[in-house]
Amino acid sequence: MASTVPRALGDVIAFYVYLTTSEINPGRHHTIIYDHVVTNSGNGYNKYTGAFIAPRSGVYVFTWTTFADPASSFAIELIVNNQRAGVISATVSYTHLTLPTICSV
Repeated sequence: MASTVPRALGDVIAFYVYLTTSEINPGRHHTIIYDHVVTNSGNGYNKYTGAFIAPRSGVYVFTWTTFADPASSFAIELIVNNQRAGVISATVSYTHLTLPTICSV
């Protein structure tokens, strides 16, 4: 049985962000910039560009929730190295969708 060594908090890479205002009809290829940063351990998330740059290679899990007006249509993509890694695309009859995505970078 392999032993586990606890990681120091400084080794953890994680971020938790959200919008403080609504994005009204953002249009195609629009980067949604989550402006309120709650956690940014590892300093990978840039609140001015909306980009997360992995400070080191590894496996990352991204989960996001999208709220929309009922009966609206939308598509939101997670882009990793200029390639689509995850997408929420729906005509909704409810107000939010959540999608987890695992990426290796």
